[in-house]
Amino acid sequence: MPSVIGLLEQREARAQEELDSWREVLRQAQVEVAGAQERAERARVAREELVQALAEENASGAGAGPVGVAEAGPEAAGADAGFDERLRRPPECGHSGSCRE
Repeated sequence: MPSVIGLLEQREARAQEELDSWREVLRQAQVEVAGAQERAERARVAREELVQALAEENASGAGAGPVGVAEAGPEAAGADAGFDERLRRPPECGHSGSCRE
């Protein structure tokens, strides 16, 4: 029986290591989510501020009218902002290829 107990102890140790590794992957993902939420909130606030400024400018008659995103193109709306970040893969977790393919 001692060999069976030893094998089970090894199995438990490997399972614990795998669990710890997954917890680290989860922690890193949570950090990435928090960063993405912050960027989304900043983009929303900036858009609202721009819409307000354009509305005020239009109301005062100082401008030719607001420029819509469709008229200005995606660059004006910052559509390419964060492009590299969206394509960035999570860090290597050390598992047998199941986490990053």
